[in-house]
Amino acid sequence: MSNAAGTIEKVVFEISKLLGPLKRDLATPEGTRTFLQQMGFALTPAQVAGLSAPLSKTAASTDALIETAVALISAIEAENFGTIAAKSIEAVQRIADVITDIDALGPPLSAVTATPPATVAQQFFDY
Repeated sequence: MSNAAGTIEKVVFEISKLLGPLKRDLATPEGTRTFLQQMGFALTPAQVAGLSAPLSKTAASTDALIETAVALISAIEAENFGTIAAKSIEAVQRIADVITDIDALGPPLSAVTATPPATVAQQFFDY
């Protein structure tokens, strides 16, 4: 049997690669501030600190997705089909969590930038 990834696994891998920088960029307040500046949101350190809870949640969700993707890769390499199925389902939920967390950043970031919440979330997805 081949240990090639199926469609769901490939999608998970690609999304994990795309979101990896988000985890890195949101790891520190200064990294977060730089990231937000690159997206067009010029915030003070105090404003970034005020957003720490939703930003930390987004970073944690992204980290959990990456960890799940790593476990999925290991399961594929080991041809452990039960774990592949379980981790694939878990990964889809983790992707949904990250999307939900990014969407939840809209209102608080909107409050400090005067940008509509939907626009804030869209900028994250477009970045």
